[in-house]
Amino acid sequence: MSALNERLRSRIVGQETVFANLDRARESGRMAHAYLILGAWGTGKTRTAIAFAQDLLAPADDPELAAAGKKVARLVHPDLHIIFPLLKDEEKDPSKKQAILDAYAADPHAPLEASPTARIGIDQIRQVREEVAKAQVEAPYKVIVIHAAGRLSEPAAQSSLKLIEEPPANTILLLCAEGTGEILPTIVSRCQRVTIRPLPGPEVAMRLEAEGTPSKEAPLIAALARGSLGRAFQLREGGVLGLRDRALELFLVDGATPGAIAQRVESVSRRWDVETARRSVELLLTWYHDVLCVRAGLRGDRIHQDRLPQLEQMAARLTPTEVRRRTAILEELIAEVEQRVNPLLALEAALTRIARGMEPAFSR
Repeated sequence: MSALNERLRSRIVGQETVFANLDRARESGRMAHAYLILGAWGTGKTRTAIAFAQDLLAPADDPELAAAGKKVARLVHPDLHIIFPLLKDEEKDPSKKQAILDAYAADPHAPLEASPTARIGIDQIRQVREEVAKAQVEAPYKVIVIHAAGRLSEPAAQSSLKLIEEPPANTILLLCAEGTGEILPTIVSRCQRVTIRPLPGPEVAMRLEAEGTPSKEAPLIAALARGSLGRAFQLREGGVLGLRDRALELFLVDGATPGAIAQRVESVSRRWDVETARRSVELLLTWYHDVLCVRAGLRGDRIHQDRLPQLEQMAARLTPTEVRRRTAILEELIAEVEQRVNPLLALEAALTRIARGMEPAFSR
């Protein structure tokens, strides 16, 4: 394997088994013509697909293929076609699409950004079908990577199905998705599945520290990332320790009056949106997890080591029953926010229940 291939693979952590299985298929000549790469957001599905594409398009440890490997890494190889959701103006302007790909290629931790309303349209699939019908330009294969395959429009999905059912010679399709629910069952049934597993928390923390994250932050970010290295790096940029400290202060409302709670809600009204609510609750749930760990004398499972004195104080004051009551209220808060309840109203209700010793609404 060339150094360039190693470089792309070295950016992907914990998927050695995936690559070993793909390598065996490639080396034995028994590759499927279509793979469906499944995994949670930020686990590296599309980067895994591109790294495998590099092996196909620049396979040998040969100086003559170094330029081809570099083209794959830059996402400009003529036999590599990457499809992802685009808005109408992006679809009409190739420079906008290329700018997105350039940013993705330049930063190994960046997601392949797409607007929430963007879809993969029929014209994108038609264009790539025209391209793969032609002879290869440089490599023995043509590789199509479809990022966010669950966002194929219905016509695009049907056209993709035809491409899978009648693939041109030496064409490999790599479809990437978080799950199969939004993909045509006929597409799913005709692809060989590849599963990208979430990473263990300690492995995520180790990678964060290797990239310069302070050791006191890395375990906390890793716990919130839920096995997604991409999400971990996104969280790192969001000032997670500051967010945690603000969330702890906001929710310290034992015995607070309705007026005091209203003042707290007002103080965060400009920044308490759905995403802030979600991340704050996630942080607080890990905090109460640590409170129970301290009560039980468990050291290795604690996340908030930098706030150990405060954890010990709360563990001495709260019973396990009270901790469970508070975590249930927090879980109810995030469920309400996800169901489009006004985030500030949901916050005020949660703070009131905590302050008054009330049970969560869904338990009544």
